[in-house]
Amino acid sequence: MTDKEKELLYFHPKHYAVKTCTLDSDTITYRAFIGLDYCLYPVAPVQKLNLYVPEDYYDGKTINGFTIDSAPIFVYNTSSGYMQGDSVKPEKDFFTMRNGCFEALRHGYIVAAPGIRGRNSKDKDSFTGKVPAMIVDLKAAIRYLHFNKDRIPGSTNHIITCGTSAGGALSALAAASANHPDYDPYLEEIGAPKASDEVFAACCYCPIHNLEHADSAYEWMFQGETTVSELIYDFDFSHTPLLLKSMSYKEKTMSSHQLHISEQLRQQFIAYLNSLGLEDDSGNPLTLDSAGNGSFKEEIKKFVISSAQNELDTAKYKLSCSHLYSLLPQNTNIKEQDCFTIKDGKIIDMDWFLFIKSIRRNKFAPAFDDLSLSSCENDAFGTTNIPARHFTAFSYENSERESELAETHIVDMINPVHYIGNAQAAKHWWIRHSIHDCATSLAIPVILATLLKNRGYNVNFELPWGLPHCGDYDMDSFFTWADRLCIEENQPEIL
Repeated sequence: MTDKEKELLYFHPKHYAVKTCTLDSDTITYRAFIGLDYCLYPVAPVQKLNLYVPEDYYDGKTINGFTIDSAPIFVYNTSSGYMQGDSVKPEKDFFTMRNGCFEALRHGYIVAAPGIRGRNSKDKDSFTGKVPAMIVDLKAAIRYLHFNKDRIPGSTNHIITCGTSAGGALSALAAASANHPDYDPYLEEIGAPKASDEVFAACCYCPIHNLEHADSAYEWMFQGETTVSELIYDFDFSHTPLLLKSMSYKEKTMSSHQLHISEQLRQQFIAYLNSLGLEDDSGNPLTLDSAGNGSFKEEIKKFVISSAQNELDTAKYKLSCSHLYSLLPQNTNIKEQDCFTIKDGKIIDMDWFLFIKSIRRNKFAPAFDDLSLSSCENDAFGTTNIPARHFTAFSYENSERESELAETHIVDMINPVHYIGNAQAAKHWWIRHSIHDCATSLAIPVILATLLKNRGYNVNFELPWGLPHCGDYDMDSFFTWADRLCIEENQPEIL
């Protein structure tokens, strides 16, 4: 990279606007650096970075013990459904909750808000944002921060990624695959800075990841469930930002062909799960037998019972996330759940089949690699001139349309599980996935959290009760956790 090219990627602190945002009687004032170039050769207008800094820091003040030099940097991506994610700004989301950008600034964090390509990014007749474009852009934005570590506000030793759904997957992927050479050719292609893309921690809400095993995990979890309750969303399109008014179900029945597919995929998951060598916190192996039962299933039951018991005792999420809690169309009153056996206020057992009926299957088989190439994940694995491709051998071999199969290394590059154990992976992980979020199997986040714990990472993992597929909740707890880590740990300087 020449000196002139380096100059183009330097952060210039004099170009900013002071902005104010008030939500729910809380006001933040921040300095906004808009439209920063995080790469030299962008192929889409979205490839820009916004940087937001609490204005109090420029008056020499501290916020929650942080200064302008020590404040953590919160890298917040807005990818959903692996679509293009625009640079976020402090506001309420369509759940009418204050987003993570607002909460981070209020808490004294500096927010880096990259715009990243997605499966719908297009230049004339060419697709520009198919896998791995979205993670390449996120990494390039992180590299920009490290490249400017002596110029930008905040501590590049304490970069924390955050996202929800596909964004949660990208948050996890960036954290797990830091500085991995798999991405170097793609980063060079867009002219990303020659710097580290290492991060300190990852905040992952309902990460839709491990896509090549998500179909089989879904069928294992919903074995025997023939009813599909498709979620119907009712939006208020006159509201800015878009407001979700309610959710309802449209029930359908799985066909005999889909049930046959379900059984084949379920058997695949058993083999995959047993190949992972997972262990519980006591070192006992987590496995499944040929019927799909075993210690792994019991481990998930423990997580569910623990979540329900905590909500029964504290009503934590019903109180702190009342709007989210009320959006779910089904009954979430724990005392009225047929799946639980409750004695003296304690949940002592759970019926698995009644449990999966109560949380409701949302997708047909296969849930992700659709045989007709119609899922958003199929779309994500397209190419510059092919709209969609299969990404599992099973769906490719059973495809209902003429199709192509995505290359194995491309599929690997979007799966954080593939990179766990990477020497420069983030050491700290905050993972949340609601019990009632059936956008993917509960097995998927449990596998991620368990693999990380088995490899010695610090993992704060919870399956909250009664929330839909969403993120940015319980952020006060997140920031308390992250603050402690940033203060207690003295990360070595990243060059």
